[in-house]
Amino acid sequence: VGLAVVLSIVGINPKNEVVEGILFFTAAILVSGLVIWMWQHAKHIRQDIERRMKRASSGLALGFIAFLMVAREGVETVIFLQSLLLTGSSPVENFLGGLLGLTLAI
Repeated sequence: VGLAVVLSIVGINPKNEVVEGILFFTAAILVSGLVIWMWQHAKHIRQDIERRMKRASSGLALGFIAFLMVAREGVETVIFLQSLLLTGSSPVENFLGGLLGLTLAI
């Protein structure tokens, strides 16, 4: 959002197809980098989470943190799917794509 505002101020239309392509490509690189990093560090992250869970004194606090993590992912998914709807694609295609993504995630 911030980049779109900056591009608008500079005079570059963020809805330009070339700009959109560059932004999508950049986002794909960033997400791919994150996935690769998480894949490489998954064992250490898991051990750290397990160690912190053992130190936590309240099951309620752990439940609340789990709730926040799931809620955050839900909000991200809604924002992502809403952005697809705003691009003019078919709601049916978006629904089927979201359903396919959810199925693959499970």
